[in-house]
Amino acid sequence: MRFQAPQLGALGVTFTAFRGLQLVSLVAVVGLTANFISEIVSARRDAPDVLVGTLVVPIRQARDNAD
Repeated sequence: MRFQAPQLGALGVTFTAFRGLQLVSLVAVVGLTANFISEIVSARRDAPDVLVGTLVVPIRQARDNAD
């Protein structure tokens, strides 16, 4: 028995393509954020409270969903 890809149609292909773009965007945002935090740490400065709060909310949400 061979694996056969499902026939998704135009709407399904569009959805799949946009999910791929969503993954690429997520990786880009995480990379940019990591670079920004790395520069803050290397400059030996305190991270802005707004940045810390912005990062804490999605991280806690992801952790709570994993449990």
